[in-house]
Amino acid sequence: MKTILVLLSLVTLSLPTIDIIAQCDSNGQVLSATDTFYAVKDDFTLDSSIFIPPNELAAYFAFDYQQDSSRFQYRVGEFTKNSQWVYLNNWCLDKVYNFDEKGDSAVWDYSNAALSAISQTRTISVIASDTLSFFREFYWLDNTNGGIINASKLVSDDEISMSVDLVRESDGTRILLIDTIHVSSTTTSKKPCITAWKPVMARIGFLVPSSVSEATNVFVRANVYSSGPSGSSFMRSDMLQYRMSKQSLESSGWQNFSTSVVSENECSTTCYFSLTPLSGPRRISIDVDNGQSSLNKIITYDLYGDLINMTTLPSSDPFILYLSTGGLYISVGMYNESTVCSRVTFIP
Repeated sequence: MKTILVLLSLVTLSLPTIDIIAQCDSNGQVLSATDTFYAVKDDFTLDSSIFIPPNELAAYFAFDYQQDSSRFQYRVGEFTKNSQWVYLNNWCLDKVYNFDEKGDSAVWDYSNAALSAISQTRTISVIASDTLSFFREFYWLDNTNGGIINASKLVSDDEISMSVDLVRESDGTRILLIDTIHVSSTTTSKKPCITAWKPVMARIGFLVPSSVSEATNVFVRANVYSSGPSGSSFMRSDMLQYRMSKQSLESSGWQNFSTSVVSENECSTTCYFSLTPLSGPRRISIDVDNGQSSLNKIITYDLYGDLINMTTLPSSDPFILYLSTGGLYISVGMYNESTVCSRVTFIP
């Protein structure tokens, strides 16, 4: 049995809230029911009355892209296969790549491509219709205004991209692109320009495609890319986090940030459908562009990644989804098994 102290910081919207004593070993993420986790208060004193269940801690890759005016954060973890944890490969608790702690400065030991190559789960065996999932979120800090989170202010000299894909171990080929995000370069006079399939915070679930007709060894990989005059690369830190998805998805601060990013986005993808939230009763009206041929179905999820509805197109226009509870909902426009775009709406 090992005892690990967890630092809790009760905030609505902030940088990572959990720190855990370093264990530079990939096996540090493999926890058992006999492991003991206690909270540490903000004044660093132990609070043995707060016990942290081991199954509520998960390993994460936390990517960081720093420029003079803005700092972009991208975090991905909580990988599962059929609701069982999938552990990360090349993971070392509290290790930071491309940063010299002693010199307190960036060191480009790993290119973005090299960092992507080692940012993957351990190999697992899958077959068609297995369910895989993970949680990811991104946000940015406005360094020109004290490092606050500001949906309308992202100044970047560089283009940056992030994606997650399912990869066949035997030959390294991509089986499926699962998620993608692109952030265009911006200036102080322009709003952020972001193209993403899902909201800034999302629990993403997917089925192994039918093309995987027999048991196949695969891994899920997180990829990062940048291009521009700064010459920067992504940094990566490895961490265990306490219920990050639950904290983020249920936080009113994060929900407000997510909706603000949509309204402040300078260059949303053409999506061919719109969402209108309605009340009395709670419902969403989904209006699809007449004559479009880019989508053949729309799938709607709640904030936790649970499927609410799948409608095959063409359908009645508009069509209505009735909802039992309020919150954020994500509707994804698809063509066969490929994601084309998504829209987000909030129901009070």
